Amino acid sequence: KCSHGSTTGAIDETALFYLRSRGVTREDAVALLVLSFLADAIDEIEDEGLKDEIVARLEAWLSRHRG
Repeated sequence: KCSHGSTTGAIDETALFYLRSRGVTREDAVALLVLSFLADAIDEIEDEGLKDEIVARLEAWLSRHRG
């Protein structure tokens, strides 16, 4: 039995629209929304070095996968 939650789905179009209306590119807006979504989980990591490494890898991955 699974004891953890999982969320999948599309980017929040309202948030995306808001960022785009402020001049943020679609790619940057999506990256920002993904990082914001993951921020709560990342903040729970107590090891600052590990936290920094995870954020750096996420940013690198998002940079490579921008459309």
